[in-house]
Amino acid sequence: AVADQQEMVAKEEQNAESTDYLIRQYKGQIEWAEDYLRFAEAGTAEAQEFEIQIVCVGDWALVAYPGEMFVDYQLTLEKESPFSRTVTLGYSNGCIGYVPTASAYPEGGYEISGAFKYYGTLMISSDCESMIKTETMEMLQALKG
Repeated sequence: AVADQQEMVAKEEQNAESTDYLIRQYKGQIEWAEDYLRFAEAGTAEAQEFEIQIVCVGDWALVAYPGEMFVDYQLTLEKESPFSRTVTLGYSNGCIGYVPTASAYPEGGYEISGAFKYYGTLMISSDCESMIKTETMEMLQALKG
């Protein structure tokens, strides 16, 4: 009988933890929706600031982005950078969340359809991959001279 009661208590604790988790998730989504509504009312819902910073040390370039970059950004820089070594750094100068590639959008998933809500930001569009890569390469070329 004691074992049964202990099992019931453990299940109730698990249910309470699950409920708390769901409440936190829903609160996060409500906060994001309220923020998005404020952006829309202010007329700023179409823009997301994205700062690119590059630091060069000899023939190395460190490219700092404000988010969690999909690996394709690094792979592209390895192939196309004028520097012998180019390293992508994420979470620099803030964090806007995941920064997917255009090919990731049709696949969907948490990184595309949900995560940005917890960062309190807008989801960047699939067009941004080419803008980010083009701007980065122009900056690298200018620094290389």
